[in-house]
Amino acid sequence: MISSSQGCILDGKLPFCLYELYSDYKKGTRTIIEWLVAHGSVHGANRSWIVTVRDLVQLADNVKMRSIEVPITVASTLRDTIEARAQLSHYFTRSSATQTDLPADSSHEFFTSSLKGIYEKLCKSRRKVSVGAVQSKQCEECKIVSSNRYGMLESCLQMTSVLEKTVEFEEEQQTTDSGPPPHVSMIEKGSPRIADDDLGEAIEILRCLQEMQDLCSAAKQSWENTANGSNPLVVAALITNVAFTIVHEIDSRLCSILGNADPEILFVRYTALLASLSALPQQSENVSPCLGCAFGEDLRRPWQILLNFKHDLQKDQGDIPNFQKPMDYIMSLTDNRLEAEQISWKMILQSMVRLIASARDRGPTDIMWLCSPFVDEIRGFLLADGATQGIKCAFGLRVLLEGFKGHLWSLGPAPNKINCRVEALRFTEDVIASIGSVLDDSTMPCRCPHTLASFLERYRSDLLAYTRERAFDLYTQAPWVSGSHMLEILDMNFYYGLRLCSYKNVVASVLHVYNVLVKFGNLQKVQLFEGLSEMFLDVIFLGERPSRNFASCLMRFMGGRIRFNNAHSRRTHSSQHSCTWDMEMPRAPNFQGKGLRKELSDERFKYEKFSLFHQIKGANYTLDDELWAQVFGAKRGKKASRKEKLEVRKKLDRATTADHPLHQVEQEILKDFEGDFPVAKINLFEVYLACANIVSRVSDDIHGAKGDHCLCFVETLLKAADQYQANRHMLKPFPQPHMLRVTEKAFQDVLEDRPLFEFLWRF
Repeated sequence: MISSSQGCILDGKLPFCLYELYSDYKKGTRTIIEWLVAHGSVHGANRSWIVTVRDLVQLADNVKMRSIEVPITVASTLRDTIEARAQLSHYFTRSSATQTDLPADSSHEFFTSSLKGIYEKLCKSRRKVSVGAVQSKQCEECKIVSSNRYGMLESCLQMTSVLEKTVEFEEEQQTTDSGPPPHVSMIEKGSPRIADDDLGEAIEILRCLQEMQDLCSAAKQSWENTANGSNPLVVAALITNVAFTIVHEIDSRLCSILGNADPEILFVRYTALLASLSALPQQSENVSPCLGCAFGEDLRRPWQILLNFKHDLQKDQGDIPNFQKPMDYIMSLTDNRLEAEQISWKMILQSMVRLIASARDRGPTDIMWLCSPFVDEIRGFLLADGATQGIKCAFGLRVLLEGFKGHLWSLGPAPNKINCRVEALRFTEDVIASIGSVLDDSTMPCRCPHTLASFLERYRSDLLAYTRERAFDLYTQAPWVSGSHMLEILDMNFYYGLRLCSYKNVVASVLHVYNVLVKFGNLQKVQLFEGLSEMFLDVIFLGERPSRNFASCLMRFMGGRIRFNNAHSRRTHSSQHSCTWDMEMPRAPNFQGKGLRKELSDERFKYEKFSLFHQIKGANYTLDDELWAQVFGAKRGKKASRKEKLEVRKKLDRATTADHPLHQVEQEILKDFEGDFPVAKINLFEVYLACANIVSRVSDDIHGAKGDHCLCFVETLLKAADQYQANRHMLKPFPQPHMLRVTEKAFQDVLEDRPLFEFLWRF
């Protein structure tokens, strides 16, 4: 039993114990409906899982007429369900209200009294029966000799069947649901439920409102951390995109309750439910004016702006300026804050309409169109006849403005002078320069279709088009919008950078040579290559950096297989070959007419393997159970067990506003941007150029010609390392001392005076 002191509702929010109680209440309701429909329905198997309270009363009458004895487990469940509902209603009732204050025809009172009537009707004889009395009764019943020896098992089997169905349903919801928690609705398709349960509907709506409010607060907090220098822009953008994706799932839940995702209908229906439950609390210091109504109002204001804007869309909007100063519109805590919010939303919507109108003239890979947040939702709302996409559009406008405020005014009375649009343009210019250096390198002479160079050329063209956009309006300068642009560009950099790491095996060869030079040469450890070796440990080194068989390890990465020599070969060439096996390389596959070439289709370099940040982006910001398990500490790259998933669900359900799961996501992905080797910030274009430069220097020195980029020295050096390692006990010198010195000098010349930060993206 929850004490009354726990019922204090602070800031319009309900404690988690209420949701645990509500979960038990819904499970008990499902069990009762299952049993009553199974034993009281006239239609047999053709029965509905959605019933009204009057249907339950009728089913109970049918059960009583048939003289079916209610199992003690069902009676206990029914009693617990009535008690749980009484405790739930306590949270939604005025502290000064009495039973005489409530209307006699209230659906809430009718529901509760109907459940009590069913209990009195079916379970009166079992009420308050002690365990000892039940055991004594069972012993007396055992003495009665039945004509059917197995008749006593009939009721047990029936109840077992009902409970098994309920348990199977709950386990299926826990294990197979891979949607984006943190919270899962209690109203599921196909589950037994009561159609006119106002209390359950009110709790579901309140839960959705609280979740959206917590998501908005978490996103705003992330932008405040960005303004304080704790987070990069792209991290806050990813957190906001994850929050917006979760709102899509909340919108679906609200549609299953209300039938229409409209903030106005949501607010009106919710306040009507509270009124019917007599749940409008008194004004006091500890109790908010309306449970969940504060954020409902926060959604109503942008929704009204959206409706008015759509109504006036055919009118002439006048010239929309290309430059708008954010400080003139985004107010912090001033007297005219509400008026400033309305003006800001109108300006933002005008910019979004202009972007939507220009979609026909943009290419399929245009960054401004594809990466701007919630443009599709606004476009769908404006083009549809009805009020669709309402919750998502209203939340998008609200979180965009709150993030703008958090980034602009979190430093105090003086505004933050960092312009996110300018930061995005600077970052894009750096990326264009790096891609240009790669394309100008002699290792990429070909621009044939479906080659890596052709895709990089197209990507550079998209970036150049992005920098030419004359867009400094309020929407484009918003931190969420500019941060999303940078996030998409950073993600594409990582994708194409990993493709370069697979291109012609240049990076893999250099890393294997570096491993030999550190072990047998005089080369000091380099922070860049140490980090790359750890990053690609499972891919390039196949799980462990080799200490012998260096050549075969590289050949296995390149696709080599063991080839055994036959007996005739051993007899004929026994004097020349002491081994009976060696490594052979397979033929190069024919990619003609098969789309992307090898470097673009190498599954080993799937960029989700190396960074949780990019893994969440690759999942379209949808965190399933596997990703949530990684966020809460599960080992990356391994499947989470069922136990870990259930533990994660418990943590997600028990999370509060202060320790919201998005804060944990933020802390985990920050690990990819911090430390000795920040994986998410590595400029793999510069890494590839450095490796190609090393190969070029060694190749030019050995062959006496420039620009060959021949990798033949790699096999020679690795086989020499194998021979040296095998004969080390004989104190023989390294077989290829000149090549060892040349390769060491190439590494030193290329990496001399180049610290790690020169290989990192700056944003």
